[in-house]
Amino acid sequence: HSVFINTEVGLFVQYKFEILLLVAIVLLLFLIMVLYFYLRTSKLKNKLLILIDKQKEDEIELRKAKDKAEESDRLKSAFLANMSHEIRTPLNAIVGFSELLAAANTEEEKQKYLEILHTNSELLLQLVNDILDLSKIEAGTLEFVYSDVDINLLLNDLEQLFRMKIGS
Repeated sequence: HSVFINTEVGLFVQYKFEILLLVAIVLLLFLIMVLYFYLRTSKLKNKLLILIDKQKEDEIELRKAKDKAEESDRLKSAFLANMSHEIRTPLNAIVGFSELLAAANTEEEKQKYLEILHTNSELLLQLVNDILDLSKIEAGTLEFVYSDVDINLLLNDLEQLFRMKIGS
Protein backbone atom coordinates (compact mmCIF):
# COMPACT_ATOMS: atom_id res chain seq x y z
CA HIS A 1 0.00 0.00 0.00
CA SER A 2 1.15 3.49 -0.67
CA VAL A 3 1.41 6.01 2.07
CA PHE A 4 -0.66 9.14 1.49
CA ILE A 5 0.55 12.32 3.10
CA ASN A 6 -2.19 14.89 3.43
CA THR A 7 -0.10 18.02 3.40
CA GLU A 8 0.42 20.68 0.77
CA VAL A 9 4.00 19.55 0.16
CA GLY A 10 2.87 16.01 -0.16
CA LEU A 11 0.26 16.96 -2.74
CA PHE A 12 2.87 18.89 -4.63
CA VAL A 13 5.25 15.96 -4.66
CA GLN A 14 2.53 13.55 -5.63
CA TYR A 15 1.23 15.75 -8.48
CA LYS A 16 4.56 17.39 -9.32
CA PHE A 17 4.71 15.92 -12.83
CA GLU A 18 1.09 16.80 -13.60
CA ILE A 19 1.55 20.37 -12.30
CA LEU A 20 4.75 20.85 -14.33
CA LEU A 21 3.03 19.46 -17.40
CA LEU A 22 0.09 21.83 -16.89
CA VAL A 23 2.45 24.83 -16.41
CA ALA A 24 4.36 23.83 -19.55
CA ILE A 25 1.10 23.60 -21.55
CA VAL A 26 -0.05 27.03 -20.26
CA LEU A 27 3.34 28.56 -21.13
CA LEU A 28 3.25 26.93 -24.55
CA LEU A 29 -0.27 28.31 -25.17
CA PHE A 30 0.90 31.73 -24.01
CA LEU A 31 3.90 31.61 -26.38
CA ILE A 32 1.65 30.50 -29.24
CA MET A 33 -0.71 33.44 -28.54
CA VAL A 34 2.21 35.89 -28.38
CA LEU A 35 3.61 34.49 -31.62
CA TYR A 36 0.16 34.66 -33.27
CA PHE A 37 -0.34 38.31 -32.26
CA TYR A 38 3.22 39.16 -33.29
CA LEU A 39 2.73 37.61 -36.73
CA ARG A 40 -0.69 39.20 -37.09
CA THR A 41 0.73 42.58 -36.09
CA SER A 42 3.67 42.02 -38.42
CA LYS A 43 1.32 41.21 -41.31
CA LEU A 44 -0.75 44.29 -40.51
CA LYS A 45 2.42 46.35 -40.35
CA ASN A 46 3.49 45.00 -43.76
CA LYS A 47 0.05 45.77 -45.20
CA LEU A 48 0.24 49.25 -43.71
CA LEU A 49 3.71 49.77 -45.21
CA ILE A 50 2.42 48.60 -48.59
CA LEU A 51 -0.48 51.07 -48.34
CA ILE A 52 1.89 53.89 -47.38
CA ASP A 53 4.17 53.07 -50.33
CA LYS A 54 1.14 53.01 -52.65
CA GLN A 55 -0.01 56.38 -51.31
CA LYS A 56 3.47 57.85 -51.89
CA GLU A 57 3.45 56.52 -55.46
CA ASP A 58 -0.01 58.00 -56.01
CA GLU A 59 1.18 61.36 -54.66
CA ILE A 60 4.13 61.30 -57.07
CA GLU A 61 1.80 60.49 -59.98
CA LEU A 62 -0.57 63.28 -58.95
CA ARG A 63 2.33 65.73 -58.72
CA LYS A 64 3.49 64.69 -62.21
CA ALA A 65 -0.05 65.07 -63.57
CA LYS A 66 -0.33 68.50 -61.94
CA ASP A 67 3.01 69.59 -63.41
CA LYS A 68 1.97 68.30 -66.83
CA ALA A 69 -1.36 70.16 -66.62
CA GLU A 70 0.40 73.38 -65.58
CA GLU A 71 2.89 73.02 -68.46
CA SER A 72 0.03 72.34 -70.86
CA ASP A 73 -1.77 75.46 -69.61
CA ARG A 74 1.41 77.52 -70.04
CA LEU A 75 1.93 76.21 -73.58
CA LYS A 76 -1.70 76.87 -74.44
CA SER A 77 -1.36 80.46 -73.20
CA ALA A 78 1.80 80.93 -75.26
CA PHE A 79 0.04 79.43 -78.27
CA LEU A 80 -2.93 81.79 -77.88
CA ALA A 81 -0.62 84.79 -77.54
CA ASN A 82 1.22 83.75 -80.71
CA MET A 83 -2.02 83.04 -82.58
CA SER A 84 -3.52 86.37 -81.62
CA HIS A 85 -0.44 88.05 -83.12
CA GLU A 86 -0.63 85.87 -86.23
CA ILE A 87 -4.32 86.69 -86.68
CA ARG A 88 -3.83 90.41 -86.12
CA THR A 89 -1.18 90.67 -88.85
CA PRO A 90 -3.42 89.76 -91.83
CA LEU A 91 -6.41 91.43 -90.19
CA ASN A 92 -4.50 94.72 -89.88
CA ALA A 93 -3.40 94.35 -93.51
CA ILE A 94 -7.02 93.81 -94.58
CA VAL A 95 -8.22 96.86 -92.66
CA GLY A 96 -5.31 99.02 -93.81
CA PHE A 97 -5.47 98.07 -97.48
CA SER A 98 -9.24 98.43 -97.47
CA GLU A 99 -8.75 102.04 -96.48
CA LEU A 100 -6.04 102.47 -99.13
CA LEU A 101 -8.33 100.84 -101.72
CA ALA A 102 -11.09 103.30 -100.88
CA ALA A 103 -8.68 106.21 -101.37
CA ALA A 104 -6.92 104.78 -104.47
CA ASN A 105 -7.10 106.88 -107.66
CA THR A 106 -5.87 104.58 -110.42
CA GLU A 107 -7.20 101.23 -111.52
CA GLU A 108 -3.71 99.71 -111.26
CA GLU A 109 -3.41 100.84 -107.65
CA LYS A 110 -6.88 99.41 -106.83
CA GLN A 111 -5.98 96.08 -108.44
CA LYS A 112 -2.75 95.86 -106.41
CA TYR A 113 -4.63 96.56 -103.15
CA LEU A 114 -7.33 94.02 -104.05
CA GLU A 115 -4.68 91.31 -104.55
CA ILE A 116 -3.13 92.12 -101.17
CA LEU A 117 -6.59 92.07 -99.57
CA HIS A 118 -7.37 88.72 -101.16
CA THR A 119 -4.03 87.22 -100.06
CA ASN A 120 -4.46 88.40 -96.48
CA SER A 121 -8.07 87.21 -96.39
CA GLU A 122 -6.89 83.77 -97.51
CA LEU A 123 -4.12 83.84 -94.92
CA LEU A 124 -6.56 84.80 -92.16
CA LEU A 125 -8.95 82.05 -93.23
CA GLN A 126 -6.07 79.53 -93.21
CA LEU A 127 -5.05 80.61 -89.69
CA VAL A 128 -8.60 80.15 -88.43
CA ASN A 129 -8.76 76.74 -90.13
CA ASP A 130 -5.43 75.78 -88.54
CA ILE A 131 -6.76 76.73 -85.10
CA LEU A 132 -9.87 74.65 -85.71
CA ASP A 133 -7.68 71.76 -86.92
CA LEU A 134 -5.64 72.00 -83.72
CA SER A 135 -8.86 71.67 -81.72
CA LYS A 136 -9.80 68.64 -83.80
CA ILE A 137 -6.36 67.11 -83.17
CA GLU A 138 -6.83 67.54 -79.41
CA ALA A 139 -10.30 66.00 -79.65
CA GLY A 140 -9.01 63.17 -81.86
CA THR A 141 -11.42 63.95 -84.71
CA LEU A 142 -9.08 65.38 -87.36
CA GLU A 143 -9.45 63.82 -90.80
CA PHE A 144 -6.70 64.18 -93.37
CA VAL A 145 -7.58 65.40 -96.85
CA TYR A 146 -4.99 64.84 -99.55
CA SER A 147 -4.92 67.26 -102.47
CA ASP A 148 -2.63 68.56 -105.19
CA VAL A 149 -0.53 71.60 -104.31
CA ASP A 150 0.84 74.22 -106.67
CA ILE A 151 4.28 74.68 -105.14
CA ASN A 152 5.02 77.81 -107.19
CA LEU A 153 1.85 79.51 -105.97
CA LEU A 154 2.61 78.46 -102.39
CA LEU A 155 6.14 79.88 -102.56
CA ASN A 156 4.87 83.14 -104.12
CA ASP A 157 2.33 83.48 -101.32
CA LEU A 158 5.03 82.88 -98.72
CA GLU A 159 7.30 85.42 -100.39
CA GLN A 160 4.54 88.02 -100.35
CA LEU A 161 3.76 87.25 -96.71
CA PHE A 162 7.38 87.65 -95.64
CA ARG A 163 7.75 90.85 -97.66
CA MET A 164 4.76 92.29 -95.79
CA LYS A 165 6.22 91.22 -92.42
CA ILE A 166 9.57 92.76 -93.30
CA GLY A 167 7.81 95.95 -94.35
CA SER A 168 5.85 96.24 -91.12
